[in-house]
Amino acid sequence: MNNILLYSGAILTIFSYLWFIVLYIMGRRYKTKDNSLELILKREGSSSINVIKSPDSIFSKYNTVRSMIKLSDKSYDKSDLFSVTVSYILSGYAVLKDKFFIISKVFRNVRIISFLPIVSVGIAFICNSRVDSMIGLVGLVVILIYLYMIDDINNNLIDNSKIDNNIILCTKKVIIINKLFFISTLIFSIKMLISIFM
Repeated sequence: MNNILLYSGAILTIFSYLWFIVLYIMGRRYKTKDNSLELILKREGSSSINVIKSPDSIFSKYNTVRSMIKLSDKSYDKSDLFSVTVSYILSGYAVLKDKFFIISKVFRNVRIISFLPIVSVGIAFICNSRVDSMIGLVGLVVILIYLYMIDDINNNLIDNSKIDNNIILCTKKVIIINKLFFISTLIFSIKMLISIFM
């Protein structure tokens, strides 16, 4: 049973990252009418959104402490679907900044996709004994809480702004990918519980 949970969680995590890579590749090819900065200005509550270009960063992110969007070179002022979707999601985070109160105490930056599921996979594969599983379960619970809070915020991302339908569809796919990360981490947590009590 433990091996089934271990491998199903790992497969789900790998599938989610592969799906995100496909979204990235396909999204870079499709052009939208607005660029990433214009889309942020169209967002409801955009007057309070701070955006800067972050040339040293590979990934665009939302800084929870300073309530600032840091767009990478590949996304700043670009009009491909992926860049515009990134701007849409991060601007949604900026509008919903009050919901980041707890997250900002632990995580300074939030990206549209988390790398914590990779840590979950590592924990699940390393922890095999009862004592290891107890320690691993603590780490997985922290990751689960973070992923749950991000999922809750993501469920409020799409607002009534007049945005291209393709951007909304791409955003919904990113939200689903983050839900799959939560599910895979939950599977790993169940695996740990079984290891502890059996």
